[in-house]
Amino acid sequence: MPIRKLILLSALFWLVSCSTQKNTWLSRNHNAMTARYNILFNGEQSFQRGEEQLRQNHQDQFTSILPLFPYSGDDKAGAVKGDMDNAIAKGLKVIQKKSITVRPKGRPDRNNPRQVAFYNQREFNKVVGNAYILIGKAHLFNHEYYDALTALDYAFRDFPGKPVQYEALIWMARTRIEMGDFENARIVLDRYDALGDAPAKYYADYMATYADYLIRSGQYNSAIPFVAAAAEGARDKWDRSRRNYILAQLYEKAGRLDNAKDAYLKVARSSPGYDMEVTARLNVMLLESKLNGNIGETVRELDRMAGQFKNQEYRDRIYMTKARLSLYGQDTLQALVNLRLAAGYNIGSRDLLAESFLNMADIYFDIPDYMASYAYYDSALINIPQTHTRLEQIKFRHKGLKNLSAHLNTIYTQDSLQRLAAMTDEELISYLEAYVEAEKQSRLNKDISGGGSNYNTGFDPLLQRSMSSQMYGSQDGRGAWYFYNPTMVTLGKMEFERRWGRRPAEDNWRRSDKSAVAISDFSQPPALPGDPGERPQDTPGAGTIPDGALGQSDELPSVDRLKSTIPRSKEDIEASHKLKGEAYFKAALVLLDYFNLPEQAIVLLSSLLSQYPDHELAEQALFWSYRAQLAADNEQQAQTVGSSLLRRFPDGYYAPFVRDPEYATKLYEASRELYTRYEDAYNAYRSNGFEEALSHTSYIRKGNPDPSLERKAILLSAISNGKLGQKDGFVRDLKELSGEYPESAEGKMAGKWLAMLDEGMQPVAGPVAYGDASVSVGLAGTDDPGSTAFGPLYSFEPSSTHSIFVVVDADANINRLIFNLADYNFNRFLLADYELEAHTLPNGQRLISISSFNNNREAMDYFYALRSNPRLLNVGNINRALIMTASETNLKVLLKTGNLEAYQNFFTENYLSGSGGYIIDVLYETQN
Repeated sequence: MPIRKLILLSALFWLVSCSTQKNTWLSRNHNAMTARYNILFNGEQSFQRGEEQLRQNHQDQFTSILPLFPYSGDDKAGAVKGDMDNAIAKGLKVIQKKSITVRPKGRPDRNNPRQVAFYNQREFNKVVGNAYILIGKAHLFNHEYYDALTALDYAFRDFPGKPVQYEALIWMARTRIEMGDFENARIVLDRYDALGDAPAKYYADYMATYADYLIRSGQYNSAIPFVAAAAEGARDKWDRSRRNYILAQLYEKAGRLDNAKDAYLKVARSSPGYDMEVTARLNVMLLESKLNGNIGETVRELDRMAGQFKNQEYRDRIYMTKARLSLYGQDTLQALVNLRLAAGYNIGSRDLLAESFLNMADIYFDIPDYMASYAYYDSALINIPQTHTRLEQIKFRHKGLKNLSAHLNTIYTQDSLQRLAAMTDEELISYLEAYVEAEKQSRLNKDISGGGSNYNTGFDPLLQRSMSSQMYGSQDGRGAWYFYNPTMVTLGKMEFERRWGRRPAEDNWRRSDKSAVAISDFSQPPALPGDPGERPQDTPGAGTIPDGALGQSDELPSVDRLKSTIPRSKEDIEASHKLKGEAYFKAALVLLDYFNLPEQAIVLLSSLLSQYPDHELAEQALFWSYRAQLAADNEQQAQTVGSSLLRRFPDGYYAPFVRDPEYATKLYEASRELYTRYEDAYNAYRSNGFEEALSHTSYIRKGNPDPSLERKAILLSAISNGKLGQKDGFVRDLKELSGEYPESAEGKMAGKWLAMLDEGMQPVAGPVAYGDASVSVGLAGTDDPGSTAFGPLYSFEPSSTHSIFVVVDADANINRLIFNLADYNFNRFLLADYELEAHTLPNGQRLISISSFNNNREAMDYFYALRSNPRLLNVGNINRALIMTASETNLKVLLKTGNLEAYQNFFTENYLSGSGGYIIDVLYETQN
């Protein structure tokens, strides 16, 4: 019995001594040991499981520089949330159960800095720092960036001079980089460097983080030594292989091909997984060919690899490598063949598919074959990632080519119809019957092969004679028999495999029970998908029958129906020629103005002038041909075209531009003077100089201004007359404005004011009222003035009772928003009794008001507090929110009129001193 009591007393003494409320050597070490080897250990195991799962599920896209870390990318958000949330829970448990913040008994010796530092520290359980790091890392893997920064900041502040402080800085920098906040990431990394004496075990992690910052910010050459050091110090094979591969990519981007080849070879020999290994070996072969010039041997080796069973799913990469070799050897046609094969064999790699389409689009653009280029750019945009370095250029080309292709298709379609119209009735009937029969056979073949009714394989930019060959001449003059042309054979083989799969060369290959006759030596890959060149319904084709003749149904077109689409009357043929001429002109302007390709524009304009010398656009065609010749530095040709323009149209609009090279400059200067006069009139009005404003507007109206400037000048003249009390002038200007420009913003405004005059209201004479700046904005051309000529709509009342209001879309989750705001008020402003009320504006938007505040100063304090907490607004169906403050009077006016834009101007000028900041992009601010 005494022994039992002794054991109980000892256990009780141990528990009391190890309490986190006591700061002794025993309590510190006991809590550190139990935290590290129990709670924290379980949390770290959960974190490691999640990290390993991310690594295993990670799919690299080798067309761009690989990410250094497994959590990078929007698709990784929440991918391992279960494991990471468990790690966070364990970390929080360590902090809650094992944190020791009470100071030890006894005072330190002031002459002993070590004792003073120990006594003054915030946290006495060193394992708590590791818990904060674990929480921060787990939040980062969940893409919960602000929570990660909060936890890591605790680790940094509470453990100065300890190793955990350096680790916290590394993970803070990684978090900032993932947020795209490169400026603060650089500050954090420099702070790590400035602290000095960093533990050696963090060196590789620091170098990898700095490399990530440099790569993400586009400083590729500067990143090379950092990636090299990070690869040298990598702790495991996954990091080592990845960092070496990225190093090779950076060397290749910098043109250091020897170094790139060695780095790729190191990756291939490190057994990184077959996916990365085969890609690295392909890159080694490509670089060796560039270095030694032995392309033929490399192509044969690539063909051997493509035939191996183990490489079936990598054939897209193999053919992409062959395409890159062909481009390096300037064999454009063979490059297109290999790119089509790469796209056809692609299985699930959208980045590589986009790269294949993009390369084909670039090649066709340079040929030039703009219709095919547009088709491939269109397909590339569907698959390309939004972070692609060329995204803006691709969108630019796609936009221009869309219009250009439409005009070129018009030229081709009308040309085809005109050729058919020129046939005799017997020739036309014979041709159409043959066309119907061919269409019937085509549909039968598609039914046999399982193709859909809307699937059309009739157009292919490689197999058909393109628009570029019609306009600029053939690009390939070889007229060899089909089977002597290896390009055509390759394409035919690929087309066969797309329809029938990969089959051995033997008899009876089309028998439905062929599997019972012989066992194939090949496993059949999936059929090759259609390409952009295989025209869908809404893209231009190469056949001579226009698409409209086939209708929208699956019904086989009849000869009579096809014949009805062909222009036969004189009027129809003239309309076709006119349409074709206009298409030539519009296509030329796209090439000249949008793409700055004057030589191609000259070709189209010359075609227009040669085929239709008397076209109604002939004068413009001559002038723009003259401008294109100048842009192409063809001075002699420009003079010839200019002389032709002056001879044919001596009194035309464009003749002065040719006679006087400075004519355009003079016109610009005259226009610029009128706009300067308008600015002077506008400023005079703002300064209550209404007579001066009228003088300037009168000068503008006599100077033949463009319609936009004329409307503004008339409106400013009307308002100035109103301020001078000259009602007749006020009414005269408004009637002119509403009569000449009834559909414009200014015309509609004039109509409203005239209606108000009819109701008995009168313009307010006298100086411009304070806060009337939004009137001037309205005079400058907007259709929603902040106050009218009849008086200001809103007034500034800084000492009156105010409210805060939030404006959101009509379908926003209002109940959740009110709950969030009420909860925020309860936690932050417990003594205040703020009321929340929901309203609906006339346009359907919802307005939540928070009231009341004694004056504008109290309201603006709340405004800035709410502005810094965008998470409160992150409820359903809210993308953007407006937060503003208003006096009770102004809020009533706003709710009645719904004039939100005007109040935004008023609020910006009177409450924010002209700066913005009242619009919250909820999605951006809560995610970034």
